[in-house]
Amino acid sequence: MNVSADVITRNISMYNLIDRYGLKLNRRGAMCCPFHREKTPSFKVYKNGSRFKCCGCGAGGDVITFAMRYYNLNYGQAITRLASEFGIPVVGERSLTIKERVKIQETRKKRKQKEEFLKSEGNRLFDVWVSACDEVARLKNEIVEFAPKTVGEPYHERYCKALKLLPV
Repeated sequence: MNVSADVITRNISMYNLIDRYGLKLNRRGAMCCPFHREKTPSFKVYKNGSRFKCCGCGAGGDVITFAMRYYNLNYGQAITRLASEFGIPVVGERSLTIKERVKIQETRKKRKQKEEFLKSEGNRLFDVWVSACDEVARLKNEIVEFAPKTVGEPYHERYCKALKLLPV
């Protein structure tokens, strides 16, 4: 494989790379660093999109450096991977046939559909979880509200029902 680092850095921006790997920058171009644990975003992409810097762990560099650290690759492996992922032609390699290009596009399309499905399924499951949490909170409130206030007071129907429905 004979792709120069210059070709890679000219054709791939940090924004494209981060988006492809499913990472999200906030409005200020920052995010939590993928190379170390943190709660506050310290990973920043420069405005021109060619370089990054993390103020937390000190990581910094270009798209090649990012791929090296993200996938634990050496320099040559990172260049090869980036060229492959972004469809950058390789010098000295034969051109792809139309059939091969169609197959690659179909594979990418299927991968994207799968990612979108998983994302929507994750959102659906999150909504179900939120609804369940709301229901548990509602039941707890009914238990408090309709609990007998004195020892001899009879149990309210809603109090009994909430106790039965509340998970243990």
